[in-house]
Amino acid sequence: MYLDTIKGIDEELHKHSQSLITDKRVDVYPRKGKTGGAFCMYCKDAGEYVLLNWANDPDSVTTLAHEFGHAFHGHLSNDQNYINYHSSLCLAETASIFNETALFNALLAVETIDKQELISGRLDDLFATIFRQTMYVAFEKRCHESWKKGIPLTWKDYNAIWLEEIKLLYGDSVNINEDLLKFGWMTIPHIYHTPFYCYAYAFGNILSLNVYQGFLKAEDKKEYLIKYKNFLKLGGSKDPKEAVMDSFELDINSEEFYSLAFSHIEELISKL
Repeated sequence: MYLDTIKGIDEELHKHSQSLITDKRVDVYPRKGKTGGAFCMYCKDAGEYVLLNWANDPDSVTTLAHEFGHAFHGHLSNDQNYINYHSSLCLAETASIFNETALFNALLAVETIDKQELISGRLDDLFATIFRQTMYVAFEKRCHESWKKGIPLTWKDYNAIWLEEIKLLYGDSVNINEDLLKFGWMTIPHIYHTPFYCYAYAFGNILSLNVYQGFLKAEDKKEYLIKYKNFLKLGGSKDPKEAVMDSFELDINSEEFYSLAFSHIEELISKL
Protein backbone atom coordinates (compact mmCIF):
# COMPACT_ATOMS: atom_id res chain seq x y z
CA MET A 1 0.00 0.00 0.00
CA TYR A 2 2.78 2.43 0.90
CA LEU A 3 4.74 1.73 -2.30
CA ASP A 4 1.63 2.07 -4.47
CA THR A 5 0.69 5.34 -2.75
CA ILE A 6 4.15 6.85 -3.12
CA LYS A 7 4.49 5.68 -6.73
CA GLY A 8 1.40 7.73 -7.51
CA ILE A 9 3.13 10.80 -6.05
CA ASP A 10 6.78 10.66 -7.10
CA GLU A 11 8.84 8.07 -8.99
CA GLU A 12 12.15 9.01 -7.34
CA LEU A 13 10.69 8.63 -3.84
CA HIS A 14 9.17 5.30 -4.84
CA LYS A 15 12.47 4.06 -6.27
CA HIS A 16 14.37 4.99 -3.11
CA SER A 17 11.75 3.34 -0.88
CA GLN A 18 11.97 0.17 -2.96
CA SER A 19 15.78 0.20 -2.68
CA LEU A 20 15.58 0.18 1.14
CA ILE A 21 13.69 -3.10 0.91
CA THR A 22 15.65 -4.78 -1.88
CA ASP A 23 19.00 -3.78 -0.32
CA LYS A 24 17.82 -5.20 3.03
CA ARG A 25 18.27 -1.94 4.91
CA VAL A 26 15.07 -2.43 6.94
CA ASP A 27 14.88 -4.48 10.14
CA VAL A 28 11.20 -5.36 9.99
CA TYR A 29 9.79 -7.68 12.67
CA PRO A 30 9.86 -7.57 16.48
CA ARG A 31 11.91 -10.26 18.20
CA LYS A 32 13.38 -11.02 21.60
CA GLY A 33 16.05 -8.52 22.61
CA LYS A 34 15.17 -5.99 19.89
CA THR A 35 14.50 -2.39 20.88
CA GLY A 36 10.91 -1.20 20.66
CA GLY A 37 9.46 1.56 18.51
CA ALA A 38 10.83 2.62 15.14
CA PHE A 39 13.52 4.95 13.84
CA CYS A 40 15.65 5.82 10.84
CA MET A 41 19.43 6.30 10.94
CA TYR A 42 21.32 8.02 8.15
CA CYS A 43 24.78 9.48 7.70
CA LYS A 44 26.39 11.15 4.70
CA ASP A 45 27.65 8.62 2.14
CA ALA A 46 26.78 5.70 4.47
CA GLY A 47 23.22 4.97 3.36
CA GLU A 48 19.93 5.00 5.24
CA TYR A 49 18.70 2.28 7.60
CA VAL A 50 15.25 1.79 9.14
CA LEU A 51 14.19 -0.13 12.26
CA LEU A 52 10.54 -1.19 12.53
CA ASN A 53 8.49 -3.47 14.76
CA TRP A 54 5.95 -4.48 12.13
CA ALA A 55 2.60 -5.80 13.42
CA ASN A 56 0.74 -5.81 10.06
CA ASP A 57 -1.86 -3.17 10.98
CA PRO A 58 -2.63 0.42 9.86
CA ASP A 59 -0.28 1.85 12.52
CA SER A 60 2.55 -0.29 11.16
CA VAL A 61 2.20 0.98 7.61
CA THR A 62 1.88 4.59 8.81
CA THR A 63 5.08 4.16 10.83
CA LEU A 64 6.83 2.64 7.81
CA ALA A 65 5.78 5.64 5.68
CA HIS A 66 7.09 8.01 8.37
CA GLU A 67 10.51 6.36 8.69
CA PHE A 68 10.92 5.95 4.91
CA GLY A 69 10.32 9.72 4.65
CA HIS A 70 13.25 10.32 6.99
CA ALA A 71 15.35 7.96 4.88
CA PHE A 72 14.50 9.86 1.68
CA HIS A 73 15.46 13.14 3.38
CA GLY A 74 18.82 11.65 4.36
CA HIS A 75 19.32 10.35 0.81
CA LEU A 76 18.70 13.74 -0.80
CA SER A 77 20.84 15.59 1.77
CA ASN A 78 23.91 13.83 0.34
CA ASP A 79 24.17 16.85 -1.97
CA GLN A 80 25.61 18.72 1.04
CA ASN A 81 29.05 18.49 2.65
CA TYR A 82 29.53 16.76 6.01
CA ILE A 83 29.05 19.95 8.03
CA ASN A 84 25.75 20.87 6.38
CA TYR A 85 24.42 17.34 5.84
CA HIS A 86 21.90 17.18 8.71
CA SER A 87 18.99 19.61 8.61
CA SER A 88 18.10 21.61 11.70
CA LEU A 89 15.76 19.86 14.10
CA CYS A 90 12.69 21.92 13.18
CA LEU A 91 12.94 20.83 9.52
CA ALA A 92 13.77 17.19 10.19
CA GLU A 93 10.14 15.97 10.27
CA THR A 94 9.12 17.46 6.91
CA ALA A 95 9.59 14.39 4.71
CA SER A 96 8.35 11.93 7.34
CA ILE A 97 5.06 13.76 7.97
CA PHE A 98 4.60 14.34 4.22
CA ASN A 99 4.77 10.56 3.68
CA GLU A 100 2.59 9.88 6.69
CA THR A 101 -0.12 12.29 5.49
CA ALA A 102 -0.10 10.78 2.00
CA LEU A 103 -0.47 7.30 3.46
CA PHE A 104 -3.24 8.43 5.82
CA ASN A 105 -5.25 9.69 2.82
CA ALA A 106 -4.74 6.33 1.12
CA LEU A 107 -5.95 4.48 4.21
CA LEU A 108 -9.06 6.67 4.30
CA ALA A 109 -10.00 5.28 0.89
CA VAL A 110 -9.89 1.65 2.08
CA GLU A 111 -13.48 0.45 2.56
CA THR A 112 -12.69 -2.19 5.20
CA ILE A 113 -10.95 0.23 7.57
CA ASP A 114 -12.90 1.86 10.42
CA LYS A 115 -12.83 5.53 9.33
CA GLN A 116 -13.89 6.85 12.72
CA GLU A 117 -11.06 5.03 14.47
CA LEU A 118 -8.55 6.09 11.80
CA ILE A 119 -9.45 9.78 11.94
CA SER A 120 -9.61 9.76 15.76
CA GLY A 121 -6.13 8.24 15.85
CA ARG A 122 -4.82 10.85 13.43
CA LEU A 123 -6.29 13.68 15.49
CA ASP A 124 -4.80 12.16 18.65
CA ASP A 125 -1.37 12.13 16.97
CA LEU A 126 -1.69 15.74 15.81
CA PHE A 127 -2.88 16.85 19.25
CA ALA A 128 0.09 15.08 20.85
CA THR A 129 2.71 16.36 18.41
CA ILE A 130 1.52 19.98 18.11
CA PHE A 131 -0.56 21.10 21.08
CA ARG A 132 0.87 18.93 23.86
CA GLN A 133 4.47 19.55 22.77
CA THR A 134 3.76 23.30 22.85
CA MET A 135 2.48 22.87 26.40
CA TYR A 136 5.73 21.15 27.39
CA VAL A 137 7.74 24.11 26.11
CA ALA A 138 5.45 26.61 27.87
CA PHE A 139 6.13 24.72 31.12
CA GLU A 140 9.90 24.72 30.48
CA LYS A 141 9.89 28.41 29.65
CA ARG A 142 8.25 29.34 32.94
CA CYS A 143 10.73 27.20 34.90
CA HIS A 144 13.78 28.65 33.16
CA GLU A 145 12.49 32.21 33.55
CA SER A 146 12.09 31.66 37.29
CA TRP A 147 15.68 30.49 37.67
CA LYS A 148 16.90 33.36 35.52
CA LYS A 149 15.21 35.77 37.94
CA GLY A 150 16.94 34.06 40.86
CA ILE A 151 13.77 32.39 42.10
CA PRO A 152 14.53 28.67 42.61
CA LEU A 153 11.65 26.21 42.41
CA THR A 154 10.83 23.13 44.44
CA TRP A 155 9.21 19.99 43.07
CA LYS A 156 5.91 21.26 44.47
CA ASP A 157 6.30 24.43 42.39
CA TYR A 158 6.94 22.31 39.29
CA ASN A 159 3.78 20.33 40.05
CA ALA A 160 1.74 23.54 40.32
CA ILE A 161 3.11 25.03 37.08
CA TRP A 162 2.55 21.74 35.25
CA LEU A 163 -1.08 21.56 36.40
CA GLU A 164 -1.73 25.16 35.32
CA GLU A 165 -0.39 24.41 31.83
CA ILE A 166 -2.33 21.12 31.64
CA LYS A 167 -5.56 22.98 32.45
CA LEU A 168 -4.82 25.56 29.75
CA LEU A 169 -4.23 22.72 27.28
CA TYR A 170 -7.43 20.78 27.94
CA GLY A 171 -9.76 23.62 28.96
CA ASP A 172 -13.19 22.35 29.97
CA SER A 173 -12.97 19.27 27.72
CA VAL A 174 -11.29 16.92 30.20
CA ASN A 175 -11.87 16.30 33.90
CA ILE A 176 -8.44 16.81 35.48
CA ASN A 177 -7.37 14.41 38.23
CA GLU A 178 -4.75 16.61 39.85
CA ASP A 179 -3.24 13.86 42.02
CA LEU A 180 -2.76 11.70 38.91
CA LEU A 181 -1.38 14.37 36.56
CA LYS A 182 0.67 16.74 38.71
CA PHE A 183 3.86 14.65 38.41
CA GLY A 184 3.70 14.48 34.58
CA TRP A 185 6.69 16.80 34.09
CA MET A 186 8.95 14.15 35.71
CA THR A 187 8.28 11.72 32.85
CA ILE A 188 9.46 13.93 29.95
CA PRO A 189 13.17 13.17 29.34
CA HIS A 190 13.61 16.02 26.85
CA ILE A 191 13.07 18.54 29.66
CA TYR A 192 16.31 17.42 31.34
CA HIS A 193 18.47 16.20 28.47
CA THR A 194 17.55 18.55 25.59
CA PRO A 195 15.85 21.72 26.87
CA PHE A 196 13.20 23.20 24.53
CA TYR A 197 13.57 20.26 22.13
CA CYS A 198 9.81 19.70 21.93
CA TYR A 199 9.07 22.86 19.91
CA ALA A 200 10.57 21.05 16.92
CA TYR A 201 7.80 18.43 16.95
CA ALA A 202 5.12 21.12 16.86
CA PHE A 203 6.81 23.26 14.22
CA GLY A 204 7.82 20.24 12.13
CA ASN A 205 4.24 19.00 11.97
CA ILE A 206 2.87 22.44 11.09
CA LEU A 207 5.47 22.87 8.33
CA SER A 208 4.80 19.39 6.93
CA LEU A 209 1.04 19.94 6.86
CA ASN A 210 1.66 23.20 4.99
CA VAL A 211 3.88 21.46 2.45
CA TYR A 212 1.36 18.67 1.87
CA GLN A 213 -1.52 21.14 1.53
CA GLY A 214 0.62 23.01 -1.01
CA PHE A 215 1.12 19.79 -2.94
CA LEU A 216 -2.61 19.02 -3.02
CA LYS A 217 -3.45 22.54 -4.24
CA ALA A 218 -0.62 22.80 -6.79
CA GLU A 219 -1.78 22.97 -10.41
CA ASP A 220 1.54 21.50 -11.56
CA LYS A 221 2.31 18.80 -9.01
CA LYS A 222 5.57 17.74 -10.71
CA GLU A 223 6.90 21.28 -10.46
CA TYR A 224 5.87 21.44 -6.80
CA LEU A 225 7.64 18.15 -6.07
CA ILE A 226 10.83 19.53 -7.61
CA LYS A 227 10.63 22.42 -5.10
CA TYR A 228 9.94 19.94 -2.32
CA LYS A 229 12.93 17.74 -3.17
CA ASN A 230 15.23 20.75 -3.60
CA PHE A 231 14.14 21.80 -0.11
CA LEU A 232 15.14 18.38 1.29
CA LYS A 233 18.47 18.58 -0.54
CA LEU A 234 19.35 21.73 1.43
CA GLY A 235 20.16 19.67 4.54
CA GLY A 236 21.37 22.19 7.10
CA SER A 237 22.90 24.62 4.60
CA LYS A 238 20.28 27.35 5.10
CA ASP A 239 18.57 29.03 8.00
CA PRO A 240 15.11 27.39 8.42
CA LYS A 241 13.18 30.61 7.87
CA GLU A 242 15.16 31.34 4.72
CA ALA A 243 14.86 27.74 3.45
CA VAL A 244 11.06 27.68 3.85
CA MET A 245 10.64 31.09 2.19
CA ASP A 246 12.97 30.34 -0.73
CA SER A 247 11.46 26.90 -1.39
CA PHE A 248 7.74 27.43 -0.78
CA GLU A 249 7.27 31.21 -0.43
CA LEU A 250 5.93 30.66 3.08
CA ASP A 251 6.64 33.13 5.87
CA ILE A 252 6.94 31.16 9.11
CA ASN A 253 6.19 34.35 11.08
CA SER A 254 2.84 34.90 9.35
CA GLU A 255 -0.57 33.89 10.68
CA GLU A 256 -1.31 32.29 7.28
CA PHE A 257 1.49 29.77 7.81
CA TYR A 258 -0.27 28.35 10.87
CA SER A 259 -3.89 28.72 9.68
CA LEU A 260 -3.11 26.72 6.51
CA ALA A 261 -1.83 23.80 8.60
CA PHE A 262 -4.75 23.96 11.02
CA SER A 263 -7.21 23.88 8.11
CA HIS A 264 -6.15 20.24 7.63
CA ILE A 265 -7.02 19.52 11.28
CA GLU A 266 -10.36 21.34 10.95
CA GLU A 267 -11.15 19.25 7.87
CA LEU A 268 -10.48 16.04 9.82
CA ILE A 269 -12.78 17.17 12.64
CA SER A 270 -15.51 17.89 10.07
CA LYS A 271 -15.08 14.40 8.57
CA LEU A 272 -15.24 12.83 12.01
